[in-house]
Amino acid sequence: MSHNCYLVYTKPKHESVAFLNLQQLGSHAYFPLYKNFKNSALMGIQGLVKSVSSKRVAVLLELLGQDQLVHVDNNQLQPA
Repeated sequence: MSHNCYLVYTKPKHESVAFLNLQQLGSHAYFPLYKNFKNSALMGIQGLVKSVSSKRVAVLLELLGQDQLVHVDNNQLQPA
C-alpha cells in the first residue's frame, strides 16, 4: 500500500487552523509543537505538545532516556 505525504504551507500563526481543517476532512495530519518550559524546575527543557485544554497542556518529555508525559499549566510554557 502506498501513502502520499504532503508538506503544507500556511499563513503565519494559522498552522493550527490548517491542522484542524485537514483532520475534519478525514486526512491524517501531523503537527508537532515544541515548547520550552519557563519559571519552573523544568526551565529550559524542550518538549513536544501532545494535547491542549483551556488550562492544562500535556507535554511529552524525554527524561533519563524514557518518554514521560507531563501535564502543566498553560502559563509555564513558551514557544520554542
